[in-house]
Amino acid sequence: MKDPKLIRVPRRTYEAIEARVEGLRLQFPRWTSSAPIDVERLIEIGFKVQFQFESGLNTRVGIDALLLNTNPVSIAIDEDQWNSDDQHRVRFSLAHELAHLLLHKTVFADISFRDSNEWLDFMLHVPADKHLWLERHANYFAECLLVPAKLLKNKFASYAEHMEPGEQPTVRKLSRYFRVSDECMRIRLGRLGLITQE
Repeated sequence: MKDPKLIRVPRRTYEAIEARVEGLRLQFPRWTSSAPIDVERLIEIGFKVQFQFESGLNTRVGIDALLLNTNPVSIAIDEDQWNSDDQHRVRFSLAHELAHLLLHKTVFADISFRDSNEWLDFMLHVPADKHLWLERHANYFAECLLVPAKLLKNKFASYAEHMEPGEQPTVRKLSRYFRVSDECMRIRLGRLGLITQE
């Protein structure tokens, strides 16, 4: 296995990540052209990635999902989170792991994690600056995939038409429509200049 300190993380711009997501929309319009985005089917059917459920994954490792470079590729998912009422977190985590698969293929090419313990052992030794870039890329990809700019702008305008002057569509209403967390929606609205970020 590769030395975690030696991994090379390409620096990707937000524009390049957004272009990759738009390419996915063209490739898989069935699951990505309307809200809510069907991230589960996109991953399972479109990319033939298997889901592997692990009870207590979040408690043990501190995350809801992780990419295992097995053959075939699988995503380990915290079983308790999968079965919870808060599907927003699971959907974001799945989109985040898809980002690692697509954006960081070269980073993890020679690395194979058979289970969450091997993944944790490796990631604990990745330098902080490299880990930060990996996570930034994956978070932005997930945000763009689950909340497409065009769909959000249209829905925002549609909601705004039925409101009093000066009133803005609520983050909660939009996040429910796209099936993402309020935090994800707030960030996306701010990045697109639809609301001011505090």
